[in-house]
Amino acid sequence: MLLPLFEQYNVAVPEDISRTFITTPETIKNAFAVGVQGEIENISMYNRFLTFNLPADVSAVFTQLRNASMNHLAAFERGVARY
Repeated sequence: MLLPLFEQYNVAVPEDISRTFITTPETIKNAFAVGVQGEIENISMYNRFLTFNLPADVSAVFTQLRNASMNHLAAFERGVARY
């Protein structure tokens, strides 16, 4: 969803350094807990972005991504509760 915005607004796509942050949790419960924390941080980030004066298309994408993170958060929380 972000790549078309980068193109639309002529912004260079940043280098993908995500592999430097990958860890392997010791248990499935830990994996779910890491997911919970990641989604909490994503929701906070998108909420902060949405306080800025943004073009409507950018705001719509950030809102959709935030809402997806809210759904993911609920799923990870259910996972934590199961273990």
